[in-house]
Amino acid sequence: MNCIQYADARKMLEEDAVLADSIRFYNSVKAPYDSDEYLKAIDENCWVKMSEEEAIHSSAVAFFAAVRLYKELGVPVGVVNCTKGGTSVSAWLDIDTLKESEDGRWYINYYDELVGGKSDEEYFKELDEYNNRLDEYLTNKANAEDKAGRKLSDGELNGLIGPYPWPEPYGYKSPYRPGGLSETMLKRVISYTYKGVWYYQGEEDADRYPHYKSQFIRYISFLRERNGKADLPFIFMQLPVWIDRNLDN
Repeated sequence: MNCIQYADARKMLEEDAVLADSIRFYNSVKAPYDSDEYLKAIDENCWVKMSEEEAIHSSAVAFFAAVRLYKELGVPVGVVNCTKGGTSVSAWLDIDTLKESEDGRWYINYYDELVGGKSDEEYFKELDEYNNRLDEYLTNKANAEDKAGRKLSDGELNGLIGPYPWPEPYGYKSPYRPGGLSETMLKRVISYTYKGVWYYQGEEDADRYPHYKSQFIRYISFLRERNGKADLPFIFMQLPVWIDRNLDN
């Protein structure tokens, strides 16, 4: 949530004590690959009641939609938050499903070209260097906003400290690899009992639109197949704004 959304959420929770007890979130561990560390975190993960402390880390879309559902239906609402920012639809489909179609195979081949045959060791070295640049950026951002006494826009930050470091390095243990998050995140929660799916994704595929449509449609059927509910409601939405800072307009 941003600051304005968090202020609204906090006000709702303060005014309605029952609300905090009636909305539960399960925030999937953002595991880029299987390891003892991530498997331990997954084993220890659990449902949490909504609170001011939890709200700031939650999806604003999911929180406010859950509040509306609770008020309209009068029953507790559980939200499984299985998300990772900046991902392609190909990360959420498994490899076998991607291999079924020409567009799916295109995603696999495209990523292979980006990796360029680098080893996991080379990937982790690049990742360490990237994380150092990211830490430096976040430190500079905090200092700039402290000096300004307010939150700064992306445009202002770009002028003061440069653009946000992106993309992350490509490698076969990256969360952005085709089939990656389908294996490490989605499969762990896909069999739960759901009333529906809220979905917003696609910015990362904006320049791959000729291949995206078929895979997005396939993803809807993929979720329904794995969940065992052929008519599982699937609501996809457009974010209110998306700006590529590399573009002039």
